[in-house]
Amino acid sequence: MFLIRSAFWISLVLLLLPSGQQDQKNVFGIVKATYSDIQSFCDRNRETCSQGRSIIDKLAEKAKFGAHILINIVRGDNRLGDQPTTRPYQGSVRYRPNAGVNTLRSEDLAPPWSFHGRNSGA
Repeated sequence: MFLIRSAFWISLVLLLLPSGQQDQKNVFGIVKATYSDIQSFCDRNRETCSQGRSIIDKLAEKAKFGAHILINIVRGDNRLGDQPTTRPYQGSVRYRPNAGVNTLRSEDLAPPWSFHGRNSGA
């Protein structure tokens, strides 16, 4: 399977490479036109660019917050410590890293049955 995939990608690259000097000029012209078109995209579509930038900014904030939590987990720190200035979720649920830890009572830990001599009436 590896050989088939490799052959596919190599053949695709070979098809896209220009073979002569005229092909090289055509490819260079196409790349140059595409680059200038991409450069002027935001001039033509200001609203799309501003929405895209706000989406990218939100994704960056979420990535920073997630990386911060991941770093704390790797370090073994169960608290958030120095939090980023903005959090991706501003709801009513608060992050509590030790919530639900060691909440069982001794009665909860004792099993209600035993294999050693106690008969539960059955």
